[in-house]
Amino acid sequence: MAETFNLPCNGNETLTRRLACAHEAVERGAKLASQLLAFVRRQPLEPVALDISRRLRSSDDMLRRVLGETIELETVVSGGLWNTLADPNHLQNVIVNLAINARDTMEGAGRLTIEAGNAMLDDDYTRHHDDLASG
Repeated sequence: MAETFNLPCNGNETLTRRLACAHEAVERGAKLASQLLAFVRRQPLEPVALDISRRLRSSDDMLRRVLGETIELETVVSGGLWNTLADPNHLQNVIVNLAINARDTMEGAGRLTIEAGNAMLDDDYTRHHDDLASG
C-alpha cells in the first residue's frame, strides 16, 4: 500500500530521506490503528509468505531511530533464508517491541543484534514440546 510521492526538496537528500521516513511513520501508525481495531473486533490474522530478509532491511532505519544513537544495531541474515508465513503487520510489531524491550534493558547504551536463519526441529526437541511437530 506504500505510495510513491515526489516532493520538491531541491536536491536535498537529507530532507528527502526525512520526508520518506515521516511518510513511513504515518503508514505504520495507520497500520497500528488498523491492528488495534482488528484486535478489538477479534479479526483473524492475515498471514502471507514473507521474505524476512527484505522485511528486516526495510525496518533498519526505523529501528535505528527507535533505538537512539547510543544503541548499535546489527542485522545478520543467513543466506538462503526461507520465506515465512506470517501477518506482516504483526511481525513488524514483534520486531519493534523486541527492539524497544532490548533498548530499555541496556540502560542507555549497548549493541542489539537481530539474527535470522533457518532452523529445523528434530524429534528429540519436539518430544518435549507437545504443540510442535518435527521439521
